[in-house]
Amino acid sequence: MAVRRAQERARELVIEHVGVAREKVHDRLLLGVHAAAKYDGYLDREVAEAKRAQVYKDMVLPAAKDLDGMPGLSIEMQQKLHKYKPRTIAQAQLIPGMTPAAISLLIFKTKSIGK
Repeated sequence: MAVRRAQERARELVIEHVGVAREKVHDRLLLGVHAAAKYDGYLDREVAEAKRAQVYKDMVLPAAKDLDGMPGLSIEMQQKLHKYKPRTIAQAQLIPGMTPAAISLLIFKTKSIGK
C-alpha cells in the first residue's frame, strides 16, 4: 500500500515537473525515481566513504603486533591481521570479514603512530 502511494506521488511529481501525459509515465520510471529519492542519502554516504578509502589505500600499516590490544579492535580482527599480515589499508580491506569500523580504527591508529 505504501509503495503504491509512493508511486502515485512520484507519478504526480514527474507529470508536474517534466510535463508528460499521465498515461505516458511508465511504472518502471516511477520505481527508479522512487528508489533514487529514497536511497539518495545512503548513496552519497557510500560515495564519500569510497573517496575517503581511496585517499588512505596506500597508507602503510604498522606490524600486526603493534595493533594487539587496540581499543575497539575485536580479537577476531586482530587474529585476521596476524594471519594475513596486510601491509597497506587496501590489503586490509580485502581480508574477508574486515569491517569498515575496523578499517577506520586502523587508519586512526596508523595516523597516530606516524605523528
